[in-house]
Formats: sequence, C-alpha cells, structure tokens
Amino acid sequence: MTAAALFYLSNAVETEAEPAANEQAPTEQVPSPAPQQGAPEQSPAAPQAPSDATPATEKKSDVPLPTVSVHATRPRAPAAVQAAPARSLSPPPPPTQPVDTTAQSGSGGTGPALGPTPYQVTNPGITRLPVPFLNMPQTVNVIPQAIIQEQNVSTVEQALQYIPGITFSAGEGAQQGDGPIIRGFVARGDLFRDGIRDPGWYTRDAFAIDRIEVYKGPSAFAFGRGATGGAINYVTRLPTGAQYIESISTVSTGNGYREVIDASGKTGNVSGRIQGLWQDVNTPTRDEIWTKRWGVAPSMIYDFQQGTKATLYYIYQGEQGVSDYGFTYLPQPAFSPQTTVTISHGFWMGKYEVTQREYLAVTGSNPSGFPGDLNRPVESVSWLDATNYCAQLTQQELAAGRIPLGSHYRLPTEAEWECAARAGTSTRFSYGDDPNFTNLTNHAWYWFNSGLGTHPVGLKAPNPWGLYDMEGNVLEWTQDWYGPYPGGSVTDPQGPASNPQGVKVIRGGAWDAGEADCRSGRRLTEGVHPFIHDFILGFRVVLVTEP
Repeated sequence: MTAAALFYLSNAVETEAEPAANEQAPTEQVPSPAPQQGAPEQSPAAPQAPSDATPATEKKSDVPLPTVSVHATRPRAPAAVQAAPARSLSPPPPPTQPVDTTAQSGSGGTGPALGPTPYQVTNPGITRLPVPFLNMPQTVNVIPQAIIQEQNVSTVEQALQYIPGITFSAGEGAQQGDGPIIRGFVARGDLFRDGIRDPGWYTRDAFAIDRIEVYKGPSAFAFGRGATGGAINYVTRLPTGAQYIESISTVSTGNGYREVIDASGKTGNVSGRIQGLWQDVNTPTRDEIWTKRWGVAPSMIYDFQQGTKATLYYIYQGEQGVSDYGFTYLPQPAFSPQTTVTISHGFWMGKYEVTQREYLAVTGSNPSGFPGDLNRPVESVSWLDATNYCAQLTQQELAAGRIPLGSHYRLPTEAEWECAARAGTSTRFSYGDDPNFTNLTNHAWYWFNSGLGTHPVGLKAPNPWGLYDMEGNVLEWTQDWYGPYPGGSVTDPQGPASNPQGVKVIRGGAWDAGEADCRSGRRLTEGVHPFIHDFILGFRVVLVTEP
C-alpha cells in the first residue's frame, strides 16, 4: 500500500514518512501556523487556498492523517534505490525422476491414484530417460490408457493404427506377429517393454499395457543398436495401492468374446496387482480365421520407505489361431473344392503314432522335446527324418523276416490318412459332429486338456477302426506335397508332383491345437517345409505292398 501526505510548514522542517503497516510509530502533533497580518508570502510549493476555505485553526479536518515521524534536525539522506528484500534461496530441484508407479493407475504420469493414465502424459516410462517429453529433442507419440480403454483396443497394432508414420506388414515373408514399420524402416526388432527389447514374433495384447510410447527418428542413444526409424515402448500396468476389482467383457458380432480382469490391493508396505485375459474371437468376413488368446500378469511393489522400492512383475501370454494376413488365402483356408476319393488298394496303418521308444530303437536317437516317458509320441522330427525312419524300419523288418518281400513302410498319403481318420464316417469327427466340442476331451489331447505337452499314446478313446490319437497329441506328416484339391472324383490321389513353396501336407490335431483343428477333414492351411522340426510335429507309418 502506498500512502502520500502533503505538509505545509512555515519553517524549514525535514519530514520523513515511514511505512508502518504493522508497527505503531511515535507521533508528534504538528502545530498549525499562526495567521499573519497582510498577505503572507507563500512557498512556491504551497497551493492557493480557495477564498471560502476555512482556516486550519478554525476547523479540524475530518480526514485522519497518516502516521508520521517528524525530525526537525535530521539531515536529508541522499536518495537511493531501495533494495529488494532478501529471499532465502532454496536448493535447485533434483532431476526429474522416473514416474512414481504409485501415483496413478499404470506406471507413469501425474494423474490421480485411481483410474487410467490421463490423456496428457508428461514423462517417459523408461528409467534411463529421466527427462520430460517436452525436453526431448525428438517426436514422441503416446497412446495413454484412457484412449486404449475408450477405443476398446486389444492389441498394440490396433492402438498404433492412427499414429502417423507407422504402418504394419501384412505377412510378407511368412512372418507372424507384429511387424511395425516406422517412417519406412522395419522396426520388428525395435519393440520394447519398459525399455527392455522384446523381439518375439507374436501379436502383443494390450491387456497388461498401461500406455504405448512411439519414439520417432534414430533412437540408438536410448535403445541401443538399431532403432533407425524409431522405437516402440509399451509400459506395463503396475500396482497403484488402490483397492478395486475391474472386469471388462466384450462380445463381438464376429462370433467371439473377450474378458479382461484387473484387480489391485495393498497391505502394509506391499502393493499388488494382477490382470487376466481370455479371448476367443473369429475374424469377420474370413473363413476359418480365428484367434484364441489368454494371459496373466501379476505384479508387486514393496516400499522400503525413504524413496526406495522393489518392483516385481511377470507377464505370460499364450495365443492360438489362424493368422489373418490381410488377404485371401489361395487356396481358401482349410477348404478346397469337395473331392470324392476312392482308395483302390489296401494298406496297414500304425495303430499309434510312432513313439519315442520305437524311434530310438530304429535310429538310435531321440530328438523329442518332451522326454521322460518313451511311450509318448516322438516329435521335433522333420519330414526328412520321418521318411528316413521308414526306410531304416523297412530294412530291419525285411532282414528279420517280419514283413513279406515287396512290402515297405512309408508315410501315408493325405487321402489314406483322412480315410483312416474318418473310419467310414462323414461327420466332423469320427465319433460324431459334436457341435459344441463337449466330447472331444475323451478322444483327443488338445490345448484344453493337454497341459501344453504330449502324452503317452493310446490313452484316449480310439476311432471306429481302432486307431488312436488321430484327432490330437501331435500333428502328423503325410507323403504329399501341398496343393489344392482337384474337385470331382479321383482314385488313389498322390497330391501334386511338386509345390512352388516346397511344403508338405500335415494332418491331425496336436497338444496345442484348438477344437476346430482336431476335425477329421481339417487341413493345415499352408503346409510345412520338409526340413522343419517342431514340438508339435510327429508321424505314423503305413505298410503297403507296391512295385
């Protein structure tokens, strides 16, 4: 507050006004000058009073004067600029730290303690980048949890589809999973979770992701070698300390559903959180294109106090299905023109898939990825391994006189395999149509009951011809090259003479197969190269007499 006062004194008196807003200063009454005879000589600074003004000695002003101190003999101090009041300097703020995961749902930002990451995210979710996005000399796009939930995004690819400068490959080179391209540079190897490289070839589900950050331009300074076009970092949902259980159910018109559960809690210094996922969705407008996905993501934060915390989390995601590469398969997935087949010759087929014990006895090796019980089917064998086994077995059996001359073991043709699998039936399975797959668990080892591994042969019910595990346990190599069915009626088909991609037909279900993959007429859509080894690839043999 500024106060101003005007004093009229007859003698030279120095005055000083002291601002005393909160103090009581001593005051001295200023005497009014006595009137003089005649016209007094007035100071040039004194204003002329109006003619009808009342002398100051006759009437006191009703307006109170400000509190002042008057010192008659105090010399005038030289004018000086008033210094600014001294302020205590606080130490500079520490460098921006990685976002506190207990500040909000997820693992970043400055939002409330409960709820999704807000639309505006200020800090990256990577510890080695302790600066706000505003201070980073590159373009960064962030898809926060709020947008992920509003758009009901289920995968990283879906979340990034509206980000400029990013496209995705559509199965070029037979590659599966996420294939981002940032500013024209392939970024399949530049995917990171919480700053740790995630090179897997799979479709990344967003059920345990709090937000997605896209760093555009060369990013090797933060992510290491590569990252020429940029990098994609997805931040994991971590405990918030809030108490809640949230469930999101989605039903699609493409005949499918998706369920995501998110639960969080805290006791003492320990905060916990867990997310769960289950999805079974068919792709609309596609024939036999579907995706089953499941996962779990538990996490825990222990607070040691004084700014020290330990964070532990684990993420598991499983997936099964037929990939949609964005264009129609040739031939159509699992379907070709219906063909009537006649088998004009008889043949013997193995009652069981070739076991590890049998393969070891003939070849002297056991390549299986599920060892322990030698009655399990042999797997991790290529088509070349299987045909070599048949040749060695033929030599041993002929030498021992156990098979007649002119006979030999080989892999079944695709027509022979399906004939034996159907066992004279025309239903989806040899035991019936089973539209809801309620009886399949009695006949096959598949993803639902296998425990994600093989089982000893012959434990499930056989088909009407006494053959076991035709619907599951391991996929089975056949003799044929892959090709479309000819349609019409054919006799003893052998498949095409060659295949442009050099792939063979495999049939049957497997321990990781879906229910629909176990049908008698089910055919793997693209075939498999004959040198491929896999934990789901096995075989059985046929004995024939041929020239």
